[in-house]
Amino acid sequence: MEQIDNSDTSLCAVYPHADILNTMLELTQRGRIRNLCDRLEELMEDDEKYAPFAQALLKLGRQFKLNDIEAMLCQYLESS
Repeated sequence: MEQIDNSDTSLCAVYPHADILNTMLELTQRGRIRNLCDRLEELMEDDEKYAPFAQALLKLGRQFKLNDIEAMLCQYLESS
């Protein structure tokens, strides 16, 4: 888990393993926003440390900003 400093987007210091990020990226690329939001909710329920990460993506998901979600997930994957 790393701290990522990005001037455009503030990413969370604690984020899930690459396998989970890849699954979320796949859901995003397929336009499965409801499934993505469900996964994010489950992630928060399983471990509170992921709440900031999940809440940031849920906010974008509720606004249907799939391109922004995809970009964030790619940044996390590059850092993992």
